[in-house]
This record gives sequence, C-alpha cells and structure tokens, in this order.
Amino acid sequence: MGWQIKKNSGKKKVILELGGNAGVIIHSDADLEYAAGRCVAGSFGYAGQTCISVQGCWYSSRCTGKFVDLFLAGVKELRCGDPVSETTDVGPLIRESDAVRATDWIQEAVRGGARVLCGGSRKGSLLEPTVLTGTRPDMKVNCQEIFAPWLRWSPTSNSTRPSGSSTVPRTACRRHLHARREADVPGV
Repeated sequence: MGWQIKKNSGKKKVILELGGNAGVIIHSDADLEYAAGRCVAGSFGYAGQTCISVQGCWYSSRCTGKFVDLFLAGVKELRCGDPVSETTDVGPLIRESDAVRATDWIQEAVRGGARVLCGGSRKGSLLEPTVLTGTRPDMKVNCQEIFAPWLRWSPTSNSTRPSGSSTVPRTACRRHLHARREADVPGV
C-alpha cells in the first residue's frame, strides 16, 4: 500500500513511515563507540515506543566483541523508573498490557531458542531494556513491531536482512550506497 501511495505522489518528495522493525547495520570500519551510543539511544529512548525505534542490529563478525561490549555497557548504565525523574533514562510503557505483551513475545522468543543478553524483567508497566540474540525471522519479536525497549543482535548474512528503515552510522559513502542497494527497506 505504501509503495503505491509513493508511486502516486508524482514528483513530490515523499517519505512514509509505515512501521517495521528498524535496524542498524554495523560494519567493521564503523566508529564503534559512536555507533554503540547511537544504538543505545535509538533502541531505548522513549522506552522503545516510537515507530522508528531501533529494534535490530546487524553487525560484521569482525567488530562483534568490542561493539557488543560497548553496547551492553551502555544498556546496563540506563536507569529505569519514573519518567518525571530527571535521573530516569527508560520509563514505563504506556499501558501495563503493553508491557505484558512485550514480555510474552520476549519469553516466546526465548522458548524458541533466543538468548537474553541483558534485561527482560518487568515490574508493572516498566520493562527493562532487553537485548536478545539468536532470534528467528518467524518470531513475533522479529516480524511485528514490539513498541518496547528491546533490540535483537544478528550477524550479517543474506538471510537476515533488516526490515523497516535502516541506518548505517558514520561509515564510508560506498558502504552506505551498498546498504541502500542491498537492504530490502524503504529508507537507508
């Protein structure tokens, strides 16, 4: 439907946010410290309740160790709590039922073989920032928008391409253009 709307818009420049599981692609030549900080902010800002929240991270195996360490350190520094408090980084989901649904999807992924790298606990409508690895494309956390503070890790391969919009942080122009050509997403 969205592609048809864009096609019908003629020469007018149009960007449509149609939902999806927005992702970030991390190449081995990326500024890993910068990318880790941006991924933490993009995944867990607004408790993950934005349509363009980073929900997936595809990475080069050459940068896995350092990037994962930097990212997880940033996640573990986040403070969860009352959104009115200036010390809170991640507040509650809008409704407790949303937190229950997100937790159910995360637990479903774990039962299906995914592994929690950090987070995953819920207290009322507050869900800890959660990072999963080993998810499959058919899991709800991958094929539906979760609208919660979570992210999945995936090594780059042709079978695990981002959906939604994607970001290639501070990499060479050729990398950006390659991602634009190869990723099956409406925006890079």
